[in-house]
Amino acid sequence: MTVREWNVKLDTPHTVRVEHSSAISEKVVVTLDGKEIYRRNGKFWDTGMEHRFLLDGKPCILRILYRTLSYDCELWADARLE
Repeated sequence: MTVREWNVKLDTPHTVRVEHSSAISEKVVVTLDGKEIYRRNGKFWDTGMEHRFLLDGKPCILRILYRTLSYDCELWADARLE
């Protein structure tokens, strides 16, 4: 399982965390300040994903990008790559 965490400071500080199982289950769990905001329980063939949400009223995008035999995670908060 891959775990990635960001400390984001907009109006107030926040912690965004993604857990991505790149094994058989392809499960994804996204938490914001310790509270689950998104869950995907699996997909037969994972080609990545994008989840949009607001943080202090500002747009955020969490992306899991499929690369050949691996995945990258990125978080955009208020048009800035974190």
